Amino acid sequence: MENETELIDYILTKQNKIKKIVNNNLYFNNEKLDYRIEYYRIKNHIDQFLNKEYYNRFIVMPGLRGVGKTTIMLQIYDYLIQNGVENKNILYFDVRELKGFYDFDIYTTINSFLINIHQTDIVSLNKKIFLLIDEAHFDKKWASAGKVIYDQSKNIFMIFTGSSALDLEINADVERRIKREEIYPLNFPEFLQLKYKIPYPENMSAHLKNIILNGNEESIILAKKEELKLQNDYALLKEDSGIEFENYLFSKGFPFTLNLKEFEIHDRIVKIVNNVIENDISSLKSFNSNTYPIISRIITYLAMQKPGGTSNIKLAQSLGVSPKTVNDILNILEKTQLIFSVKPFGTGGKVVKKPWEFFFLSPCIKASINYELGRYSLNHKKCLATLSETLVISLLFKLKDTSNSPLGLFYDSEKGGVDFLIKYYDTIIPLEVGVGNKTKSQLTKAINRYNSNYGILVSNRTPLIKKESNIIYIPLKTFSYL
Repeated sequence: MENETELIDYILTKQNKIKKIVNNNLYFNNEKLDYRIEYYRIKNHIDQFLNKEYYNRFIVMPGLRGVGKTTIMLQIYDYLIQNGVENKNILYFDVRELKGFYDFDIYTTINSFLINIHQTDIVSLNKKIFLLIDEAHFDKKWASAGKVIYDQSKNIFMIFTGSSALDLEINADVERRIKREEIYPLNFPEFLQLKYKIPYPENMSAHLKNIILNGNEESIILAKKEELKLQNDYALLKEDSGIEFENYLFSKGFPFTLNLKEFEIHDRIVKIVNNVIENDISSLKSFNSNTYPIISRIITYLAMQKPGGTSNIKLAQSLGVSPKTVNDILNILEKTQLIFSVKPFGTGGKVVKKPWEFFFLSPCIKASINYELGRYSLNHKKCLATLSETLVISLLFKLKDTSNSPLGLFYDSEKGGVDFLIKYYDTIIPLEVGVGNKTKSQLTKAINRYNSNYGILVSNRTPLIKKESNIIYIPLKTFSYL
């Protein structure tokens, strides 16, 4: 009885405070924050639900800490209120807080909300209710709770956010019921939209995808027209577009960075990394206390490393731990999506023998860790080249993750090979990131080696997209619109 009273008090407190939370988080200098594309996709699902279309009413938003999941959810709350949904019909709560302070689970909390606030249960519910559930991965049974609620009532619309570890709980039975909306760090046009309210060029991403995966010449023409339009938008910027882009690359990959000073940004990003280590990893796998400093050292090692394969055996030897421990840590870091791996291209034997390459999900994560170590400055060309390569592969990783097509990403393990190989169906597309003085010679050799129809050179030395012979040149700044 005492626990039930505590839970009811918690629910009432969250409902009383939600409007203040929204006002504190969605406004800056009395102006409402702009919306990301993912917001509009989720808003569309809600509109369908309000119009009695009940298919996409179980939304899952995985993503790395700091990418803006909570902001999008609070914007959804604001949208619901603006469209006549009563506050009492919306429940927002943070599962980490719920489990940490009270040890209640998601299903118990929702059931109590319906019984005590609405005098009904899930099955008997006859009005529309909205559940906005943050940090859901701290409840190991979140997916089964969502499935039961989904099956028992068509009148409940649910959004679950959390780390990318949410995916681990999604089995085939749950998969059929959810709509997954992954949230990623900002790309360059999203940064410009949020910072300067420059409209997002919606067609550019599709054009770039067609160019990269199909070598589509019509898309090259259309993308070039979009590039020329962007020149007018760049005139609205405080700095030259090249400077703005380099600043984005170095420190502007997260929504919270827009109005902070450089040292504040790097400090906060490093704190996000530490939070992943201290909180998200422990929700995925139990390590003994001696392992956590090793995790920090591995992250630092990956941040300091130039692009190239990471030998787990050498890493284990340098840290004085077993290769199995290193493998376990790297696997867990991938599940948090702080990092992701790129395997060598080739037969099964080559993949086993060659080291894997690891990249951070945003170049500014790598930059921030190095900044804290006193190593990075944008005045260094090597720094720009390393961050550019991280940006390119992270955008390709996002494309792979969202394209719903047979797309593979690899690095070229041949001597003198290109930076990356994209496998699309049975086609190999070589891609080189040409920042600095790199030439197209490696790309030409890779086109011949892999019998490719074309290759792609992402460069900071060409102003517009173009195709010459069998090489497509894409400016680095343009590529960031993927």
